[in-house]
Amino acid sequence: MIGLLESGFFSPSEPGRFAAIVNSLRHHDPYMVCADFDAYVAAEAAAAQAFTDRRGWARKALLNIAGSARFSSDETVRQYASEIWNVRPIPVDVRKFSEP
Repeated sequence: MIGLLESGFFSPSEPGRFAAIVNSLRHHDPYMVCADFDAYVAAEAAAAQAFTDRRGWARKALLNIAGSARFSSDETVRQYASEIWNVRPIPVDVRKFSEP
Protein backbone atom coordinates (compact mmCIF):
# COMPACT_ATOMS: atom_id res chain seq x y z
CA MET A 1 0.00 0.00 0.00
CA ILE A 2 2.84 2.40 0.77
CA GLY A 3 4.28 1.52 -2.62
CA LEU A 4 1.10 2.77 -4.28
CA LEU A 5 1.36 6.07 -2.44
CA GLU A 6 5.02 6.30 -3.34
CA SER A 7 4.43 5.49 -7.01
CA GLY A 8 1.97 8.34 -7.52
CA PHE A 9 -0.91 5.94 -8.19
CA PHE A 10 -3.37 8.11 -6.25
CA SER A 11 -2.05 11.40 -7.66
CA PRO A 12 -0.75 10.80 -11.19
CA SER A 13 -0.55 14.50 -11.99
CA GLU A 14 1.45 15.13 -8.80
CA PRO A 15 3.48 11.97 -8.08
CA GLY A 16 5.29 13.32 -5.00
CA ARG A 17 2.14 14.57 -3.33
CA PHE A 18 2.20 11.94 -0.56
CA ALA A 19 5.98 11.85 -0.07
CA ALA A 20 5.72 13.27 3.46
CA ILE A 21 3.22 10.57 4.45
CA VAL A 22 5.39 7.83 2.93
CA ASN A 23 8.44 9.21 4.74
CA SER A 24 6.55 9.35 8.02
CA LEU A 25 5.26 5.79 7.68
CA ARG A 26 8.64 4.39 6.64
CA HIS A 27 10.83 6.26 9.15
CA HIS A 28 8.65 7.63 11.93
CA ASP A 29 5.52 5.60 12.68
CA PRO A 30 4.60 6.52 16.28
CA TYR A 31 1.11 5.05 15.97
CA MET A 32 2.50 1.81 14.51
CA VAL A 33 0.20 1.99 11.49
CA CYS A 34 2.49 -0.25 9.47
CA ALA A 35 3.33 -2.65 12.28
CA ASP A 36 -0.34 -3.33 13.01
CA PHE A 37 -1.71 -3.09 9.48
CA ASP A 38 -1.91 -6.84 8.75
CA ALA A 39 -3.61 -7.46 12.11
CA TYR A 40 -6.00 -4.58 11.39
CA VAL A 41 -6.93 -6.03 7.98
CA ALA A 42 -7.48 -9.48 9.54
CA ALA A 43 -9.63 -8.04 12.36
CA GLU A 44 -11.65 -6.01 9.86
CA ALA A 45 -12.28 -9.14 7.76
CA ALA A 46 -13.29 -11.12 10.86
CA ALA A 47 -15.67 -8.35 11.94
CA ALA A 48 -17.20 -8.20 8.45
CA GLN A 49 -17.72 -11.97 8.49
CA ALA A 50 -19.19 -11.90 12.01
CA PHE A 51 -21.57 -9.11 10.97
CA THR A 52 -23.17 -11.41 8.38
CA ASP A 53 -24.58 -13.49 11.26
CA ARG A 54 -27.16 -11.01 12.53
CA ARG A 55 -28.17 -13.03 15.59
CA GLY A 56 -24.57 -13.76 16.54
CA TRP A 57 -23.59 -10.12 16.03
CA ALA A 58 -26.49 -8.94 18.20
CA ARG A 59 -25.47 -11.42 20.91
CA LYS A 60 -21.85 -10.22 20.82
CA ALA A 61 -22.97 -6.59 20.95
CA LEU A 62 -25.26 -7.25 23.92
CA LEU A 63 -22.57 -9.17 25.79
CA ASN A 64 -20.12 -6.36 25.11
CA ILE A 65 -22.54 -3.79 26.51
CA ALA A 66 -23.48 -5.94 29.50
CA GLY A 67 -19.84 -6.68 30.26
CA SER A 68 -18.79 -3.09 30.36
CA ALA A 69 -18.44 -1.37 33.67
CA ARG A 70 -19.53 2.19 34.13
CA PHE A 71 -18.63 4.48 31.27
CA SER A 72 -15.38 6.35 31.52
CA SER A 73 -17.29 9.58 30.91
CA ASP A 74 -19.23 8.92 34.12
CA GLU A 75 -15.97 8.86 36.06
CA THR A 76 -14.74 11.96 34.23
CA VAL A 77 -17.89 13.91 35.10
CA ARG A 78 -17.68 12.70 38.71
CA GLN A 79 -14.02 13.78 38.93
CA TYR A 80 -14.75 17.14 37.27
CA ALA A 81 -17.63 17.79 39.70
CA SER A 82 -15.43 16.94 42.64
CA GLU A 83 -12.21 18.69 41.64
CA ILE A 84 -13.51 21.69 39.69
CA TRP A 85 -16.93 22.45 41.10
CA ASN A 86 -16.32 21.03 44.59
CA VAL A 87 -19.71 19.32 44.63
CA ARG A 88 -20.69 15.83 45.75
CA PRO A 89 -23.25 13.46 44.25
CA ILE A 90 -26.66 13.24 45.88
CA PRO A 91 -27.90 9.68 46.41
CA VAL A 92 -31.21 9.01 44.62
CA ASP A 93 -33.52 6.08 45.23
CA VAL A 94 -34.45 5.17 41.65
CA ARG A 95 -37.22 2.87 42.86
CA LYS A 96 -39.29 5.99 43.62
CA PHE A 97 -39.27 6.84 39.94
CA SER A 98 -40.12 3.42 38.52
CA GLU A 99 -43.67 2.59 37.51
CA PRO A 100 -45.61 0.20 39.74
